[in-house]
Amino acid sequence: MTVYEAAINRRSIRRFKQNPIPLEILRKLVNAGRLATSSANKQPIEYIIIDGVSVVEWVFSTLK
Repeated sequence: MTVYEAAINRRSIRRFKQNPIPLEILRKLVNAGRLATSSANKQPIEYIIIDGVSVVEWVFSTLK
């Protein structure tokens, strides 16, 4: 897939499946984000992996 194809075929997702994501995949995603470039290499972002059901429900309730 080219960048152009990705841009014209993109979709906005407003409802997500509640399937758990394996921890190893989450770690890979966080590492990929950590390695992404940032302005002046400031890396102003932090990542938190949350797997507790009650915490996940609380986080999603704040996004509505």
